[in-house]
Amino acid sequence: MTAHIEDARRVFGPDGWSHGLEKNTPVLETFTRYLHEQGLSPRKLSPQELFAPESLEAFKI
Repeated sequence: MTAHIEDARRVFGPDGWSHGLEKNTPVLETFTRYLHEQGLSPRKLSPQELFAPESLEAFKI
């Protein structure tokens, strides 16, 4: 298992499965641009529009 984890880190980097809007904004910008360019959306959406507003809130416990 350790070898698989090391391979994944080598290929994807230390944070290959990043979470949160901020870390993923560049990918989501590209996604929404393609969505609009391919006629699947009548306008280019912002990444924030893809999620319910309450899901964008951050909490610390």
